[in-house]
Amino acid sequence: MSSGSVSMHVRPLCARELVRRHSRPGTQRIYYSVQSTPFTAFLEAGARRFASYRTMIESEGSEVNRPGAQDRLQRLADLFQTLEDSHRPVLARKSSESAADALR
Repeated sequence: MSSGSVSMHVRPLCARELVRRHSRPGTQRIYYSVQSTPFTAFLEAGARRFASYRTMIESEGSEVNRPGAQDRLQRLADLFQTLEDSHRPVLARKSSESAADALR
């Protein structure tokens, strides 16, 4: 498999923080490693993405002056807040499970 093909197929996994791209000193090769807790990394990235979308809507949405737009933007911001909030209990549970596993 060519390095370009690997790069193209791994890029979405890196963007979702499931895989990390790195190099080693003294070599030009690119290495990839899977996150130790990929599910948790995926949820954390999702929560950050939802927070980013909500923040963008709240900061930039005030400049939109079309009829009904403010209400729709507020509902969209509320949706992203709900999605962000829904990740927190799962992340807390995964974090406590990881801590318990580390003690074993």
